[in-house]
Amino acid sequence: MIEDFDEKRFSKKLNTGCFTTLIIFGGLILIGLGYLIYTAIHYARITNIKWDSFDKERIARIEIFLDMTMPDDVKPVWFRRESGAGDSYSRLIVENISDPQDFLGKAFPDSEITEYTTDEEDITKNEVSSPGNEKKNELQRISPDSELFSSFKDDLNFAIKEKGYSIEFTEIYDRVFADRIKGMYDIGFGKTDSGYCAVIRFLTY
Repeated sequence: MIEDFDEKRFSKKLNTGCFTTLIIFGGLILIGLGYLIYTAIHYARITNIKWDSFDKERIARIEIFLDMTMPDDVKPVWFRRESGAGDSYSRLIVENISDPQDFLGKAFPDSEITEYTTDEEDITKNEVSSPGNEKKNELQRISPDSELFSSFKDDLNFAIKEKGYSIEFTEIYDRVFADRIKGMYDIGFGKTDSGYCAVIRFLTY
């Protein structure tokens, strides 16, 4: 004998199933919205700085960003910085430099200028710049005859491609200092009609 169809019981099960489906669907929507909100907050925290003119306030901020002192007798002409989520990438072009050594002495007074010897040619750029390196507070001059020089030169020119510059670097230094975090800090000098220009690139990650 076939049981009589219980319309009320069927309707109750149907409603329960629909309610469960709605809860699951609503949960998925909330997860999706949460991800979108997180992404929006993340990108909102990314700071983009584009400066082509400089006053005392901007120069003071650059000195903090690059952990340096801007000499009074030079002229910053271009600065870019992207930062967010613990990472930052800063690039600076300075002109009107009469002597690279004098500039380095004023900009990084606590750093000793040393030679990057050929005995270390097999060290990669990341290792040269790593915080684990025993050499602290140094500006390591990269030999123009080394393969590493060519690599640094290409990286520095790539860093300022937005400016439309292509500099023939004559001197390049890798900065290593005790307080830095993992990343790269390079300084390159090129000859210009008014003396030298410097490109400083500081990448943290």
